[in-house]
This record gives sequence, C-alpha cells and structure tokens, in this order.
Amino acid sequence: MLTIVGNNFGGNCTGQQLKVVQDKYHAVVNGSITVDTSQAAYKQATVLEIKVDGLAIKNSGPAAVYATMFYGGIHRITVVRAWFEDQETLRLEKVLGWPENCQYQLTFQCLFIPFGLDCLAYYQRKTDVALSGAPEGFLIFNSNVKLFDDWAFFFITFERFATAEPETPINLTLTGLTEDIEHDFFLVYNDPTLEEYGSGYVDLSLVGNSLLIEDGLPALANAAAGRKFIKGAVIYE
Repeated sequence: MLTIVGNNFGGNCTGQQLKVVQDKYHAVVNGSITVDTSQAAYKQATVLEIKVDGLAIKNSGPAAVYATMFYGGIHRITVVRAWFEDQETLRLEKVLGWPENCQYQLTFQCLFIPFGLDCLAYYQRKTDVALSGAPEGFLIFNSNVKLFDDWAFFFITFERFATAEPETPINLTLTGLTEDIEHDFFLVYNDPTLEEYGSGYVDLSLVGNSLLIEDGLPALANAAAGRKFIKGAVIYE
C-alpha cells in the first residue's frame, strides 16, 4: 500500500491508502481521492502534490489519471497527467475549465515507469478477448489486454456499445481471460453536448468473464455516436 501522508491542496485525503503492485521496473497504482476546488490551498496550488510513503521506484515518467465529476445530471470524465517527482512526491496537473468550487474524484488505474528504464510490460504477449453471444448492438473494434501475476492492463475499444432497451441492466460475456479478475472501469463515450466539461462515462464492472452495467446505459450514452472504450492498469482483488 501507498499511504498518503500530506498534500498541498487541502481536503481530507491524508491517511488514505492507495493500492500498489511494484518492483524496481514499475508501479501499478489503484485507488481514488476527492479534490475540493473550494479549498484555499487548492486555489493557490499550480500543481497538485501528494506526499506518499511506501513507494519502491525513485521517480517516474507521466501517466494518465482519471478525473470525474457529476454535473448537470451527467457523469463526466477527463484525464490529467501525473508523475512521481521522487520517492515521496506524486504530482498531478489540475483540471482546467471545470466549474469553480466543485468536487471531483481522481481515480488511479495507472502504470508508472521510472525514468531511464524500459517498460517490460510492453513486451508481454496480448490476451485475445471477444464478446460471446452479445446482442447486435455490441461489437469490439480493438483490444489490448495483458495479464500479469498481480495485475492486468485493459484497453478495449467498442465499435458498437448500445442496447435496444436503455437503462436496463447489461450483462455481457468476455471470453479469453485466464484470470479471475474483479474490477470497476469507466466506459467512456463522447457527445457534442459534453465538450465543455470533458467526455461522459458509465460505471462498468468486470466480474470474472462478465461485463456488467447494473443500471444500464443512460439514454445519452446509449445514443452517443462513435466508439466507447475502457482503459486501465488494474490490480487483482
């Protein structure tokens, strides 16, 4: 675990823990914290800084962290850049252009690689996955899934992800996985009405070989043109 021992933007994340799987070549970090933009310390900070204890790598190149909020009746999402400045300091960009005095979540599904080291994970053979028995409205366009001893990398893009019955539960079978993985992802979609505050997202769970959306797709997400995707480096539960 990484323990948060301080920050420069206020709030109450000090004392929280983030999951980590790490060695000298990488650190996979999972977890989330809340950021309150009404805090005076947040307004003064140019870069968010989190002090941590328990990191094995000495620094890292950048990784993408999800920033999410609920605004205007829609779950919205964007990404910010994050990197380990040193063994005790995680730095993140601030979200720009979102409403003032709001709260947003930072969710880590990240793979951090130290400066000067090659990412051995890039050379891992991909696992072929497919949707089995899916209705006509669901089709994978491309997938990059890599399974390791303690974690997995997922990047699945859907050519089609829509249902004839919005807001009803969705349960799809994903074949090809050899690990019993349980984790939550963001299913990200785009719509012209969302451009001011990023993209939209729907919570999607992977349980074993099942992709689940308990509350179904909201009408806007269901009707959104273009491809939808899930992406993240996730630690096995």
